[in-house]
Amino acid sequence: MDRVIGRDRLVGEDDVPNLPYLNAVVKEIMRIHPGAPIAYRISTQETTIAGYNIPANTTVAVNLYSTGRDPKYWVDPDTFRPERFFEESYANLDVKGLHYQLIPFGSGRRACPGFGFALQVVPAGLAAQVQCFDWKIGEGTADENGRLNMEEGDGGLVSYRANPLVVVPIRRLDPFLLI
Repeated sequence: MDRVIGRDRLVGEDDVPNLPYLNAVVKEIMRIHPGAPIAYRISTQETTIAGYNIPANTTVAVNLYSTGRDPKYWVDPDTFRPERFFEESYANLDVKGLHYQLIPFGSGRRACPGFGFALQVVPAGLAAQVQCFDWKIGEGTADENGRLNMEEGDGGLVSYRANPLVVVPIRRLDPFLLI
């Protein structure tokens, strides 16, 4: 962040394309933890998928959570590893619904209407937090090895953590002085 943006101005949305690792982190977060783990659709016509007949007007649940963790498409799928998006097999994947192994917002005409906003705000907001703060893992948030405990809660319409995330920001830069 310091090398690309420096310490004399606040990172902005225009800087995000110049932060490839940050973009890989955002993709990896969305792959492992989509905002909604299941997308529901209603079939418009009868069709057959993988040998299963799906009648017209059937509610179909697309498991976005398991799609992003499918070992047919992902090496070591349960491991948070943003570097994978620099490897040839993953480098061209995006989250806009064209690559079905990475569809945190769904796909097609019924994709999440907020995905454009999310793809603008999430990377810029994360970049500002990384630029302005160092982060210390708070009490009760680490596992027995001192790593962030990312255990997930029991299902529902929204993905959530089993235990609260407690992190302590340590100021690196004062964003108000940079504006």
